[in-house]
Amino acid sequence: MASETRSLSNAEIGDRLASLAQLLSMQKENPYKVKAYQRAAAKIRTLSESIDELVHENKDLTVYAGIGEAISHAVQEIVRTGTLGKLERLRSQVSPELAGLTDYPRLDPKRVLRAYKKLGISSVSEFAQQARKR
Repeated sequence: MASETRSLSNAEIGDRLASLAQLLSMQKENPYKVKAYQRAAAKIRTLSESIDELVHENKDLTVYAGIGEAISHAVQEIVRTGTLGKLERLRSQVSPELAGLTDYPRLDPKRVLRAYKKLGISSVSEFAQQARKR
């Protein structure tokens, strides 16, 4: 089945990690863990080597600054399956509106939550509409 999954760019892998960081932040997870996923996402996006290829070659990802064992395992799961179980579980635990915001992993989750509550936003399109007004 691994051979059936398409190759993922570093940006796509980084975006999945950033989406996980968003959800962890929304659920008030340990801020150090959230920051670790954010840093790893940023690091992966800027690497010149293909993370997808490194995983398929069974290379040790922990040699890169900001990528520890847990994040390395998450990246391997993303590359091999195209998804991340923890991310999908967390998405299923929040409202569909908040889960939809994770499609935009570079949004600051704290600001999104504040806007969501303060403005009564219930969808990504409403969020975009409110953002254009301001």
